[in-house]
Amino acid sequence: MLPLLTLSHLTHPFIAFQHFGSPEHHFFTISSPLATQIPQAAGVGYALKRSRPENVAVCYFGEGAASEGDFHAGLALASTVPSPVVFFARNNGFAISTPAAEQYHGDGIASRGPAYGIDTVRVDGNDVLAVYGAVQEARRRCLEQGRAVLVEASTYRVGHHSTSDDSFAYRSRAEVEDRKKIDNPHVRLRAYLTARGWWSAEEEEELKTRLKVEVLDAFKKAEKIKRHRLEEMFGDVYDEMPWNLVSIFGIVRLGSDVSCRRNRRPSLRGCSRSMGTPGSRGRRNSRSTKTKAASSQTSKLDHLYCTRCRFSYFIGMTSRCGD
Repeated sequence: MLPLLTLSHLTHPFIAFQHFGSPEHHFFTISSPLATQIPQAAGVGYALKRSRPENVAVCYFGEGAASEGDFHAGLALASTVPSPVVFFARNNGFAISTPAAEQYHGDGIASRGPAYGIDTVRVDGNDVLAVYGAVQEARRRCLEQGRAVLVEASTYRVGHHSTSDDSFAYRSRAEVEDRKKIDNPHVRLRAYLTARGWWSAEEEEELKTRLKVEVLDAFKKAEKIKRHRLEEMFGDVYDEMPWNLVSIFGIVRLGSDVSCRRNRRPSLRGCSRSMGTPGSRGRRNSRSTKTKAASSQTSKLDHLYCTRCRFSYFIGMTSRCGD
């Protein structure tokens, strides 16, 4: 199967969520702002149609994003240009805490496709094979017709929206537990594979054990990776650094040998001295009488400022690193 170019919902560097992209795997970096990827996908689909006609774009979003204006702008653009995009709407019943009944009064998301002249299909989102078949057909139509297709996968979100969301504040725990038992896609797929003789309980336990080892190994490797320099967060934004960032970081071109702007020395890593207060010239941490936990926390903060003295300068601290 030829690769799909995928867009989904880039995060601001200081937001806790980790959103990734991969040019190698044809994944656009995803965006936190709701529904911005939908009109972008229409443009990407058109570009693919002109330059790589064997590919299509696929854009994932939830029914909450479909309530945004960008949804209508994206479908209108894809329909009139036209461009080969699979718009995949995951309707799980809740836009964070807003139930679908309070988002629209019509027949879901699928009913909007024909209004834009877009082929549309609604599929059981808890049936893995049905979803695969629907997307496969949608891709075929995109390639043959050069036009967009809308897929709505009807499902139910049994988990919380995020770690900061308590979904039991707006729905009952019993409702969630019932849906887990009645229409669980994992259970359904497992039952199908087992009935066909393609899967067993022993194979599943072996898989869980192996994957757990792989995940823990990946965690260990990730924990050993050194922190990136602060200025690297601009690496995918600018080719030439603008004047205001040059004045902060002392960088003319990204990827060059970066030195501290104030003392013209290489960036320090592993420095054990504290930045202290402005003008302290890097005196050692004087909080040695604090508890062990508090001292540990302080040293981490001091370490962060010390290894990035350009950042300390940026926030108004004029002292240099003492090492």
